[in-house]
Amino acid sequence: APGIRAVAGLLGLGFVPVQRERFDLLVPRARYFDRGVQLFLGMLVDARFRALADGFEGYDLSRAGRVVFPGDAP
Repeated sequence: APGIRAVAGLLGLGFVPVQRERFDLLVPRARYFDRGVQLFLGMLVDARFRALADGFEGYDLSRAGRVVFPGDAP
């Protein structure tokens, strides 16, 4: 059945990747400097969050927290 690698890893199950997905968070320019948005973006680059995320298989956080403009390569 379809599932995510992180759950399969936690349960000690095998995993066959079907496709890679990228998720982007779109923030209106006028809201970018709102406290909540900045706290969330700060969390993405925090060493404690990264260490926790490293414990889950299948997540690539190499671009997390970076601003990507239209036309930038993935």
